Amino acid sequence: MILTILEYQKIFIGKNRNLSKNQITYEDADAIRIIDINNKGIFKWGNRYIIPQQWIGIISLAGLTIEILPKVSESYDIGVIKETLLYMFKTAHDIPIKKNVKAKVDFSKNGLIEILISNFLDKLESYIREGFITKYCKVTRNLSAIKGSLNFSKQISKNLFNPTRFICKYSRLEVDNDINQHIKFTLNRMVDISKDYSNNKRLKTSLNYFGDIKFIDDIDNKKFKLHINRLNVRIRELIDYCNLFQDGYSVNLSIGKNQVSSMLFDMNKVFEMFIYKSYKKIYGTVISYQNTKNYLITNNKSGTKYINLRPDILINVSKGIKIVVDTKWKVVKGFAKETDVYQINAYVTAIPDVDTSVLIYPKTHLTNSVIGDYEFINPLRIKVLKIRAVDLSLVNDEVLFMKHLNDILA
Repeated sequence: MILTILEYQKIFIGKNRNLSKNQITYEDADAIRIIDINNKGIFKWGNRYIIPQQWIGIISLAGLTIEILPKVSESYDIGVIKETLLYMFKTAHDIPIKKNVKAKVDFSKNGLIEILISNFLDKLESYIREGFITKYCKVTRNLSAIKGSLNFSKQISKNLFNPTRFICKYSRLEVDNDINQHIKFTLNRMVDISKDYSNNKRLKTSLNYFGDIKFIDDIDNKKFKLHINRLNVRIRELIDYCNLFQDGYSVNLSIGKNQVSSMLFDMNKVFEMFIYKSYKKIYGTVISYQNTKNYLITNNKSGTKYINLRPDILINVSKGIKIVVDTKWKVVKGFAKETDVYQINAYVTAIPDVDTSVLIYPKTHLTNSVIGDYEFINPLRIKVLKIRAVDLSLVNDEVLFMKHLNDILA
């Protein structure tokens, strides 16, 4: 069973499951609470109801999968919402998604995450057919002849009384490397998440090819994130999928006899990266993401700088003219959030050559009251704040959507 809901939509809690009324059981709620404790407020908790906030994806309970989708437009058409979100993922994470995705994995039957897993498996199976990437890795072995360099400390401790053996360090081509470990980690995570029979079968079949690859846990996995280089460029799209799933918040735990798993994405981050990548298509190299060169304050004596400023987007319009763009995935009522405006004020105050800032929210019927041009009260120099809303219902027409984005900054 799949219960599909939107952000800010109530899920009621009762004695029995009733999908027509968006109702789950107390046991379901207890399992979700454990997942929520480990994160930063996936749900707002009320009296016999919960409300998803800004996290989207799936939570799999015993016999029930809860799919949370973003409120990307005024439309409540689930198909339209999933197509829009897929386009956002495609742009934000540079992942390939087939145009006939509806025919490949039925939206209503499988859900968004299964679509992403299916596309990931297409890339993975091509990689397996072409052959695994090997890399030169440092290994230490007890050999009968010296190869590479001798590890003197281990030689003395292990082979002191055996002069025919040598503890050596050397490099050799290994299939067990960070690339394939990263892929295996993603595969194991997807096996826990997927509930689709076809996807699960393909995942387990693919996993058989990784028997010689070391399994890494979550702690090890956080030590690296794969970046594209000349060695792995042929599997660029597969790596992008792995990094996408790594960015998601994944939980797999046992509660009594039941397994609970989840794959959730912070829409704040998805929206931020989506807007940046979209503007990069328009402005190219003059745009930068989370530029870290500027600080808010400096110590007068030591010159030490404090409070690093990292605006979402910084655009070098021309020499001496820059625009700061900040994105917020929020439903705003009345006016922008005070904290958002304070943050923008810090940017225009401290970053040289910035006189104009743009605060972007997703468009809803409530956002119209917020859209406008404003000025920060500053006796020394005019600093402009433009509040705008992005209409995500336009994303399926790329030409129209790019024009819409360009108009926002015009």
